[in-house]
Amino acid sequence: MRFWIKKLREIPVKYGWIKALLLGLLTTGIWANEWDFLTVNGYGTLGGAYQDNDAYLYKDSSYASRGSEGEFSFANYTLLGLQLDAQVSDRLSLTVQGIASPNNENGHWLELEWANAKYQLTDSFDVRVGRMRSPTFMFSDILHVAYSYDWIHLPDMYTLVPFNKYQGIELSHNWMLDDLYISSSVLYGQASSMFRDGKGNQAEGEAENAFGAYLRLIYNELSMRVAYSRSSYTYDDPIVNQGIDQFSTLGIAQISDFIERYQIQDTALDYVSVGMRYDFEQSYLLGEYMHFNTESFLADRSSWYFGAGYNFETWAPYVLFSKTIYKENVSNIPTEGATPEEIQTIMIANQLMRQSLEKSDATMDTFSIGMRYDMAENMLFKLQYDKKKRPKVELDVFSCAVNFVF
Repeated sequence: MRFWIKKLREIPVKYGWIKALLLGLLTTGIWANEWDFLTVNGYGTLGGAYQDNDAYLYKDSSYASRGSEGEFSFANYTLLGLQLDAQVSDRLSLTVQGIASPNNENGHWLELEWANAKYQLTDSFDVRVGRMRSPTFMFSDILHVAYSYDWIHLPDMYTLVPFNKYQGIELSHNWMLDDLYISSSVLYGQASSMFRDGKGNQAEGEAENAFGAYLRLIYNELSMRVAYSRSSYTYDDPIVNQGIDQFSTLGIAQISDFIERYQIQDTALDYVSVGMRYDFEQSYLLGEYMHFNTESFLADRSSWYFGAGYNFETWAPYVLFSKTIYKENVSNIPTEGATPEEIQTIMIANQLMRQSLEKSDATMDTFSIGMRYDMAENMLFKLQYDKKKRPKVELDVFSCAVNFVF
């Protein structure tokens, strides 16, 4: 135990809150007479994807750097997660969750997903402080626990929001009246994320002063959910920055004004999402909608999906259709008041910008069909086919996976 405490003390100062939480878990264990206060759970996926287009990298998230590029790849879905929960007192509990994956957001094999302390204020109110999952979608809390849903991977919209966890504080309220259950939360904090294109290029996003709220209602077999978030967002891409710097040095007023207006520096970022699921007999219907908005070079994004499935005794077939639409915020740089030489430069800048926006266009239709088979009490086997259509690109993706919990 002393060895682990020594290692934790070596954690950099900027991660002090994580250090304090982990030390709390260990020291609680040292002074406890028994380990009943500690619960350990795990989950994992052994799976991969194949698509035959070697000119395109298929990956399951924007921060992933590995995937299927004309071959079968285990990097798309394979991961292992472990969660430790410590009930320190009747009101105070600690949670730490980490995952091992070749496609973690931090670029390393190991990443800390959860690290928070929860205090039960009353029977209905609780507050969490630390690192938590951003409650953006219906499946956000179980984002990596594929055992908990029928699909091999979540719909496309789950990759659109630039961060899926944050550091901050969250106040929650739970209320039940007969068959109606209502859960609501408000949160405040900050978040950061890395984006990789699989070619060695990466960019970084940071959200400050992030405020969010969500509401969930469950009535018998019907569940509904709505979420909203707003933050001050900064996007740092070395390639984009290089192009901006080159045009800024030209000293053309129209280009400088354009860059100042649309650059992603402390830019307001908003998103809203709604979701619904209805279970009846052995069947279910579900769907979600999300809109992402920012006045910058980043495009506005709207995405929705609709799915259905039927549960037999040991297996369940399912279908799903999703659509994602990108809408650019920027228009051409105006030429009014420019000299003939400046107009020529502005036209070149507009052409380069259009080409860049076309390459980043992620408008997509995806049709998915698959099945889940119950191999054992805590183990599932899944097969899935995805037909993905993007501008100038169509992919046929075949996936298989084994999901398990322990």
